[in-house]
Amino acid sequence: MIKKMLLVCVCLIALSVCFTGCNNNQILDTADKNNTLNDTLPKYELNTADYTEISFDGKTYAITERTTKASDLGEEIGQVSQNITTVEGDKLRYGYVYMLEGTTDIAVNINEKYFIAELTDK
Repeated sequence: MIKKMLLVCVCLIALSVCFTGCNNNQILDTADKNNTLNDTLPKYELNTADYTEISFDGKTYAITERTTKASDLGEEIGQVSQNITTVEGDKLRYGYVYMLEGTTDIAVNINEKYFIAELTDK
């Protein structure tokens, strides 16, 4: 009985080490991808007077309240990469900007949600 318990413990430890190592590799891969994206993607400017506007290359986008799923996102096309604390005390973490297929709209990652931003006439 003791040998069986010892064998089970050894197996559990071995599996734990394997999963931890695999998870660490996945984290490193994600970190490497993010570093590459940060170095290569253009920077979208956040309008600090109106946190619902971003602009790039002469185009302005109004960030709406509408969100989309990660599965609907196209490729990363830019980054905002700013953290803001509003007057109300809300913390907003802006991240990558994504293409939305078949539309002039884009999606902006804010606090791990993907908000749709529409091209304006400005």
